[in-house]
Amino acid sequence: MYNARNKTYPKFLEWVPFDKFIVVEEIGEGGFAKVYTATWMDGPLRERLEKQDDGSWKKLDPRPTKVALKRLNESQNMSAEYLNEVYFTLYLYDFFFYLIN
Repeated sequence: MYNARNKTYPKFLEWVPFDKFIVVEEIGEGGFAKVYTATWMDGPLRERLEKQDDGSWKKLDPRPTKVALKRLNESQNMSAEYLNEVYFTLYLYDFFFYLIN
């Protein structure tokens, strides 16, 4: 989904294989998850897209990016609490991305 009139980037959830992260270090632990810092070798696709004059998108070269990773405990048994945690994480990412741009 994207708004061509305002030239905003498409919003999507990107599933990334663990082998695309390097220098992974645990930085915290809470009730639902462990948090890590890492370098994502390719970087988010959202930051590697460039809109073309014809309305299409061009994929740019990979850009390593420092990220925070959250491993949710018991994620193989998706409960309402688990889905709320995922939603909250995505909401915060979108909110902070909006603030810095």
